[in-house]
Amino acid sequence: MIQHADFDKAVFAYLNGDASAKDVIALRDTLRTQPELRTRFTALVRLNRAQSVVLARRNTVSFIGVLKSLREFANRAGRFFAHACVLVLVVVELDVTVPGVDTHSWIQPLVSVAEETSMDDETMPIPEVDEVAVDDDAPMPDVREADFLES
Repeated sequence: MIQHADFDKAVFAYLNGDASAKDVIALRDTLRTQPELRTRFTALVRLNRAQSVVLARRNTVSFIGVLKSLREFANRAGRFFAHACVLVLVVVELDVTVPGVDTHSWIQPLVSVAEETSMDDETMPIPEVDEVAVDDDAPMPDVREADFLES
């Protein structure tokens, strides 16, 4: 009776084309007489075919292949970001509310801040308007929200 390790070596030699005519005849005789080794032979042949298919499909690493993969990734990423931007614009412009998410907290000021900064029309100072030449090329002054809240 043939051992599994010897049988596997004989099958792999047969599948690789390295088996001699004498080895092929011995393998055929073994497969005719032992049905359990016949099922093992079938499994090994299927495994070899599956490995061959995977190796045939495998891309070899080359500069052209890498550039092609990067181009495909950039196209997918560009479409994803474009769709994300459109979605954000729809949410912001149409004032869409998502259930369970407070979407207005970043738009509307807190009530306590609004109450502290509110002034009556009588107490609000009215700036005097002078005729000032407007320079369109002049840089805009640095105005921060904290400057408005402090006054």
